[in-house]
Amino acid sequence: MAPTRGSASSAAWRKSGHGDPSGGATLTAVGDPRGAALLGVQKGTLATHIERTYYTEDGLPVETADIVVPASLCEIVYEVPVNH
Repeated sequence: MAPTRGSASSAAWRKSGHGDPSGGATLTAVGDPRGAALLGVQKGTLATHIERTYYTEDGLPVETADIVVPASLCEIVYEVPVNH
């Protein structure tokens, strides 16, 4: 499966004069039957839970996302620059 990269949207956000996004991702099991039904998976299926917030340069939160993706349907790739 080819990875989907979210860095383009983050770069566009910063280029437009906004601050950096922050957040995190957790691999977890889908715990409730309603959530599993909405995702089209069985309860207990592994999923990646992504929480992300975008801030203005002044630190004001302006957009937030709470995303749950079944682990079998995607590959999440993070690219972290390393200064030498």
